[in-house]
Order: sequence, then structure tokens, then C-alpha cells
Amino acid sequence: MGRKADALREGRRAVQLKPISRDVIEGAEVEAFLALIYARAAEPDQAISQIERLLTTPFAVEYADNCITIAYLRTRWEWDPLRNARGFKN
Repeated sequence: MGRKADALREGRRAVQLKPISRDVIEGAEVEAFLALIYARAAEPDQAISQIERLLTTPFAVEYADNCITIAYLRTRWEWDPLRNARGFKN
């Protein structure tokens, strides 16, 4: 829709409002959405950084509907913009 800056701003704001440090499950879900925003907004380095953080955060995966797991990253079309990005392994 041509509102990349708005999407990034709102995604970052959501992470501020619901940080993992206060709620690992919902905070991780919000951070997963931010990673997806980065991926869809052609910001692969930020998306991959966010994904790496989530994959190494205890309890941040597999507890939410939109969790980040290796299988999820490999199979879901939402992550297609990262398939050829440096640092993203299929």
C-alpha cells in the first residue's frame, strides 16, 4: 500500500508496548510480526536479525500462533521475500 514507514513505525511501537522482557509469549509474537513487517518491507537484514533473536530466546518459539521455528520459516509463503537474502538459509 506504499506505507512502509508507517508499518515499520507501528511494528516497532508494538514491540515497545509488549516487550519480551515483560511477556515472553505475547512479546515474541509481536516481535515475529515485526520480523514479518521487515521481510515484507524489503528490509531483509533487520528481518533476519529479528528472527535470529527469536530463535535464541528461551520460550519465544512454539508457544504462540505465529511463532518462529525453522520449519515455519521453511514452509510458509510469508517468508518468501527472504529466501534469497544473505543469512537466510532454506
